[in-house]
Amino acid sequence: MARTHGFRADPRGARTGLYDYADIDDDFISVHHWFKWHKFGFTRLFDNLSLEIRNGRIGRADAIAIIRARGDDTPHDDIARLCGFLDITEDRLHSIAETFRNKAVWHRQGGVWTIPDFLIPTGLELIDALRSKNPPRRFSVGADGTIEINDCGSLDLEPDEQVTFVTKTGAEYDLARKDWGFYATPSLNGRLAGFGLAGGADPEPRNGAVFSASGGAWPEDAFYTYLEAENLRIVHWLDSDEACQALDQAVAGAP
Repeated sequence: MARTHGFRADPRGARTGLYDYADIDDDFISVHHWFKWHKFGFTRLFDNLSLEIRNGRIGRADAIAIIRARGDDTPHDDIARLCGFLDITEDRLHSIAETFRNKAVWHRQGGVWTIPDFLIPTGLELIDALRSKNPPRRFSVGADGTIEINDCGSLDLEPDEQVTFVTKTGAEYDLARKDWGFYATPSLNGRLAGFGLAGGADPEPRNGAVFSASGGAWPEDAFYTYLEAENLRIVHWLDSDEACQALDQAVAGAP
């Protein structure tokens, strides 16, 4: 009947869920359904497949296969549109979504939110912890604005959870979340040095930085070139027991 009066389904397929003829008249309806994932642990696709099972059109095994094949159901494009409409960042929207996460359904495990004994072991829960930005957000920094940074994604950590950044050469750098903020966990004159890194402090208040910088397999020349270009200098290296003790003695003897 609807087709005889000119109705057309979305030629691109389902906007959210299973049906290409539903939820097609609102750019933000998929975000509305996406919040079910946080609040109840299911998505619009689960809704639609449940209806298909009840009406006898498919079996439970078929529905499970469809969910497994679909994988991540996050409506990235519509989230971007909504954030543009609201004039907020996508990170801000995701942080709002986190406030609605149902702790009776979700449990924190291994650094990510999971649903224990979840029906479909697809790794969907990882999407809520790690969000890539494709394409990356690009912006310029530096004294003359010539350094371009690519913001590739966001990672949500709970207090006392840690992530490790690695390089192709095998170097590692840890960052831990605490209830008061973040801190770099490698010991300055222990594991840090073992990965060819050295810590140094910048005395300029405007910078407020502690560098994990050059040494060993790391490009030392590039680091010093960066310092020169940014009009920065290392006031004291913290890459050995002796260096740390010297700084401690100097601070202790300060008026």
